[in-house]
Amino acid sequence: ILLNVANFAETYAAQLLFRPSLTEPRIAYRTQMGDGAMGAWVEVLTGPVIKGGIVGEIRDDGTLTSGTYTPAPFKAGSPGNWRKITNGGAFTFAAPSETQPVSMVITVTNGAAAGTVTFSGFAKVYGDALTTTSGHKFIVHITKSDGAAVAVITAAQ
Repeated sequence: ILLNVANFAETYAAQLLFRPSLTEPRIAYRTQMGDGAMGAWVEVLTGPVIKGGIVGEIRDDGTLTSGTYTPAPFKAGSPGNWRKITNGGAFTFAAPSETQPVSMVITVTNGAAAGTVTFSGFAKVYGDALTTTSGHKFIVHITKSDGAAVAVITAAQ
């Protein structure tokens, strides 16, 4: 995948190259020289190692008072792997429906009318118990790989 990037205000151009591969992924860049020619490729990532952190934004999925909550990292209009919900009544927390591997972090904050949360579609759910005490927060780490989903609950108080 080749991505051309240009900043016309400063007459600067760069190219990013993404070569996804399970055995040898590559990310490289090159910039435009003063004479307009593109410089040599500089690799910034080789092999299956990520250098640097991943920063995201927490998306608010609102208050749940009943029904089923299925976290979706590719939700139209608000994609993201970090999400938050408010427990406003008893509801079912379902495993993500994506077929590809996915990891998500969901913050659950109990509202004044928090109800019992039932988990569905997970191969295993373990960790701290979700209480219904108003104001309590929980972090639910979800990993789904090869069709199996696991949830780990951590109380944040």
